[in-house]
Amino acid sequence: RTPPFAIKNVFRDSWNAMSLTGGGPKLVLEAFKNAFRVDSLRRADELGLSIGIDFVAEPGQYGNKMKSELDKANPDWRKPFTPLAVLWNFTGRIAKQSEVATRLAVYDRILAMTGDKSLAQYYAIEIMNYGRRGASATLSTYMATVPFMNGRLQGGDVIYRGLRSKKGSSDIPGIAGYGLTADQYEDLSMFEKSRGRILSRGLILTAATAALYFLLRDDEEWQDLRDETKSDNWVLPLSDHAWLKIPIPFEIGVLFKVIPEKILEAIME
Repeated sequence: RTPPFAIKNVFRDSWNAMSLTGGGPKLVLEAFKNAFRVDSLRRADELGLSIGIDFVAEPGQYGNKMKSELDKANPDWRKPFTPLAVLWNFTGRIAKQSEVATRLAVYDRILAMTGDKSLAQYYAIEIMNYGRRGASATLSTYMATVPFMNGRLQGGDVIYRGLRSKKGSSDIPGIAGYGLTADQYEDLSMFEKSRGRILSRGLILTAATAALYFLLRDDEEWQDLRDETKSDNWVLPLSDHAWLKIPIPFEIGVLFKVIPEKILEAIME
């Protein structure tokens, strides 16, 4: 519920989506706008894009849930703790909007490009479909007990499906083949196909990471930073003793930033 978490959440999710479906910095900016728009949750609900991380249908709790929502909509200001409750609900709303912000940005982009609402909804959900758990009840139960475990596995699976994608497959998380026949898609060059575009965007991140590493590796203050800080962020110098930490996207960041950077460290150091 904290603002720093919401900001990192939007940045990482939108950067991941940008690498998989395209859109560039404009997609990231649009996701941030959605995170703070008043009607984002309403739009996400209407478009079927508001998917909970864990959903358990418990009939006995429906009445309590409805009462809770009514209390949020009509706070009783005569109660001493109402201001705290309103603040708590507001931070919860921002957290929810940070979850749907990137989905809305992807939906709007795919819809503008294709005019296909079903395709736009599919891509927007599939880019971060935390509801996918596979067929194993045992693994699903385990993932429900470990925070972020399912999100990380789902994110890795989306990248795998993107890099192995073929024309006509419902698994393509890029739209390079939209409107083309199978033969036309196969005639495209490697870097015009979905997997090639994902790979080329990832290699740009690798090149930028390598350049930053060579610029900073002799800086004593940079060397003193914790390893996990340098792995979780692109760290840029602002002034003496001050650093700007830009969070990396999760799976795309691990594949194209962390692993190449650690290989460089192993070679150079």
